[in-house]
Amino acid sequence: MVGVVVGDDCQIQIVAVATQGPQGPPVTPNLATTAQLESIVASVNTSGDKIAGYEVWNTTTNSPVWAVGSADGDTWVNGVGTLTHTPVL
Repeated sequence: MVGVVVGDDCQIQIVAVATQGPQGPPVTPNLATTAQLESIVASVNTSGDKIAGYEVWNTTTNSPVWAVGSADGDTWVNGVGTLTHTPVL
């Protein structure tokens, strides 16, 4: 889940926040750096969780990205499709 924080200086910051899971315990957002998203051997690309539409919060760019497909080498795109991360060795 994404939240918005407005600081004392009126600057807006978008942050990832834990949400309440359907069965009770908090669900931590899936987090990865740009380097991890672009590494074909990183767990974010090799886990069975990666499917088309799988969301990960990119902690480097402070924004969400989504998997285009389930293969280890399938790209990650942002919400408007203008930023992509392609996993390579």
